Amino acid sequence: MCCYIDYFLGSEGLEVDCGVTLCLQYDTFVSLFQAKGVFTFLVICLSASASVVDDVALRILSKQSVASSKAMATLTPTGSFSNVDYTSGCQASRATWDAVNHWTFTSAGAMHWYQTNDTATLSAVKRAMDYWFAHDFPEGQKCLPNNGYDNCPCNTPGLWNPNWWYQVIKTPKTAGLSCVALAVRNQLSAQQKEGCVRLLNRGGLYVKKYTGANLSDTALVAVYLSIVTRDESLLLSAMDQVNRACDLVSYQDGINSDGSFIQHGGLPYFAGYGQIFAADIFDLWDTVGLNPNAAQKSAVSLFIRSSVWSIYHANGVANWDFHQMGRGVTYGPNSARYSGAWKLIQSTAQQWNDTALATAMARLQVNSSLQGVNPFKLNGVKVFYKTDYVSYRSDNFVVGLKMLSPRTYTSECYNGQGIQSQHYSDGVVYNYVNGMDYVPSQVFWGYTPPGTYVLYAPEFRLWQGLKKFVGSVSNGRTALSAMDFLSPINSQLSYKKSWHFFGGLYVVVATDIVQSKGLPVITTLDHRISRGDFSTDTGVFSVPSKTFRWLHQDLVGYYFPSPSGLTLNVSNGNVSGNWQTIAPQNVPVTAKIFKPILTTDTGSFVYVTVPGLNQKNFSSLLPTLRSSIRVIRANGDLHAVQHLTNRTLTAAFFSPGNVSFNTGKENVTIGIDAPCIITVSYGYSDNATVIHAADPTQTLTGVNVFVQCKMCVSPGDSKFNIAFQKGWQAGGTTSHKLQGVKARMDRIKKPLRH
Repeated sequence: MCCYIDYFLGSEGLEVDCGVTLCLQYDTFVSLFQAKGVFTFLVICLSASASVVDDVALRILSKQSVASSKAMATLTPTGSFSNVDYTSGCQASRATWDAVNHWTFTSAGAMHWYQTNDTATLSAVKRAMDYWFAHDFPEGQKCLPNNGYDNCPCNTPGLWNPNWWYQVIKTPKTAGLSCVALAVRNQLSAQQKEGCVRLLNRGGLYVKKYTGANLSDTALVAVYLSIVTRDESLLLSAMDQVNRACDLVSYQDGINSDGSFIQHGGLPYFAGYGQIFAADIFDLWDTVGLNPNAAQKSAVSLFIRSSVWSIYHANGVANWDFHQMGRGVTYGPNSARYSGAWKLIQSTAQQWNDTALATAMARLQVNSSLQGVNPFKLNGVKVFYKTDYVSYRSDNFVVGLKMLSPRTYTSECYNGQGIQSQHYSDGVVYNYVNGMDYVPSQVFWGYTPPGTYVLYAPEFRLWQGLKKFVGSVSNGRTALSAMDFLSPINSQLSYKKSWHFFGGLYVVVATDIVQSKGLPVITTLDHRISRGDFSTDTGVFSVPSKTFRWLHQDLVGYYFPSPSGLTLNVSNGNVSGNWQTIAPQNVPVTAKIFKPILTTDTGSFVYVTVPGLNQKNFSSLLPTLRSSIRVIRANGDLHAVQHLTNRTLTAAFFSPGNVSFNTGKENVTIGIDAPCIITVSYGYSDNATVIHAADPTQTLTGVNVFVQCKMCVSPGDSKFNIAFQKGWQAGGTTSHKLQGVKARMDRIKKPLRH
């Protein structure tokens, strides 16, 4: 029996390094551990026969669907493909290297041979392999990230790309299937095996160096390498790393404690890297069979269930919220579509008896009969405090908000992708109401993405935020997000902004807007694909207006409670552009774009956004908005908004202080002694009041609270402390319930049981 030790627990343990492989008889193995007093241990045991690697190889090959009888049709006598551009080195595109398709065709041909045993195809596959290996870059000049590109100057000959990812992940991952298919039937010549090993080594031997999706990708390469070299220990080591990558982390690449998936240090990536990571790990578990432990299963389930909150639907197809795509927003018109392994994940979830995960995956299947952006009615608010991200959902809309703190990054611009993306975390809000809301509007955003108040000054860089008061609090239905902002580009723009999420709408409050150099600063309410004309209470206008109270377009309405000092300018017409302005692809595009711009003379503004309603229903709602939404305070110390109908108050205390409001029955004052954000729900039948609180700075231990009212709390309970979440949960929501006077009197009157 060959047993791979993952970890073990007991009074003492054997002195072996974690990850060591022991080969011994099963009885001897058990006796050895029990002699040491170790009765609880976790091991992975495989048959000692040479078929372990073979079994994995057969499972990999049996699952493939890439076989094609026409794959080798364009192969030339030299072994190259006539329809592949082999431009390499510094002249090659860092984002889309066509040369790697050499291996796409070769692997499809190899699988066709494997399934049919067609000798002509085998000959063609071997010729294609020989061509690449003969033109591979010199091994002495390793064009790999750990060696530095000083060892790989532009005049380096051979097939290589200035983007390390192609050498370490894409090429080995694509070529690996060819190598495996031929290796299991001993069809690799000595030179071809050496070439396969050289290629696969570039990723497979460096699994421990990478994180997140890069780790799971290189682990798959390592599995391919273990098959070609028949190295069982490498196979087990790779799977050990895969399972360890499923452990929860905090502000690191991988699965974080709030369910976020982070890549590149501080960017939310449910799409792209997260989607690849999920597909990789479930495929590896299904193929190799070395499943994660219970804690790792729980973390993976949390990650995938959380990711569904970032999904909206368009014509029955699941799509990702742009906030979860990083520079993928600029990839092209179809880049937002979910393309993950939902069937495999759902099947595995059923094997794990994880009903919640199986249900979540069912929401990602393609079904043309599904209607609306939220057909499964996954409603409420979910806060991701590790990535400064909020998902707000109702029957007829999905809203995503992304903020910026010292813990997170704006966006990224790599390989010519993500150009003009430096404001994508500056309070950007996407309102998804029909599923076709934004693509391809991102081509025309420039430096004014939807919902932002930005300094119009182009600058490229991956920025972290400068102010730590950035966070969200939620009770699952109502939420508040707040951001104290100082431009990381040049520190010339600053403001304080908050988003108050109530049922079916959200209120945006901005104060203390300062631009130190007098450059133009604008608020883009939205920047979306237009489906029709817009309307206002003053009619359609073509010049900036100062006399307006509401605006509606398509299925989104805006109400301005106090428009004094505000100017609204709306453009709604065809615009022409090219994807090349934001990504390395020359594709002209023309679209009708709706872009409402707000400017302020007072350094502050308030507006209410109502997504998901047509113009008629929005107009009918306006009287309710006027009577229900009350802005209690909007200054540099406090943003407080009350929703009278929902019996809820949301307050962002940028500084210690107090807020007073009326519940309809009595006046209430709440005071706090530390900066924080709270929601207050009142009016319960038992006269109770519930306060939810969070620390946006993620540095405080708690806050002292004072409540003054007649009925909502008894005098002895008017002062208390709310302990904030700490450790990996810092920034999360905590709650405190105040028992009303009536509830306390009822308990006093109730007879004691004997």
